[in-house]
Amino acid sequence: MQLPNSITTEFVPQGAIAPFDPTPVFLVELLQATQANKGDLYGVYPLLAENLDLLEANFIYVLRNWATLTLSIVSLEEAARIADVLVDLAGIIWGLPEGDGDINLEIAIDCCEIALQVYNRDEYPNQWATVHQNLALAYSTRSHASGVENTRRAYAHYYQAQQVFTWQTFPQEWRLIPHIAFI
Repeated sequence: MQLPNSITTEFVPQGAIAPFDPTPVFLVELLQATQANKGDLYGVYPLLAENLDLLEANFIYVLRNWATLTLSIVSLEEAARIADVLVDLAGIIWGLPEGDGDINLEIAIDCCEIALQVYNRDEYPNQWATVHQNLALAYSTRSHASGVENTRRAYAHYYQAQQVFTWQTFPQEWRLIPHIAFI
């Protein structure tokens, strides 16, 4: 699968980022590497290792701006491919052994939240539920922000995942959902 031509730096909002900031170019290279390596950490790791200093709060800002602009101008099919890549990237960055683990988790959460802007329950039920399940796990391990708020978000995402991953239709996925949250 080839990423759409929309994954380029030409859609980085001008004026939103200082011209010398390498983050937008790094983001595009990272998305392209993630797609080319089908979400395999070892294929993307060299690029990440060279640019660990760019995985910080500004990366999240650049990611959100890039995604907002790009997803607003591409077809639904292209948006779904981008969402697939973002979900793969979330897993890679969350599993990255180097860098700031809290920032890596925040980037992973943002990638998944952006993917949910594309995936909906009716057209992409498996992807939608999987991303909710990933977000539930991410929020349940998140140390940033209020513990109560993180728990509330985790349960909300587990609940959403459970709407698709029922024990009748997806028994393996259903078993991964902590059902105590719904008592």
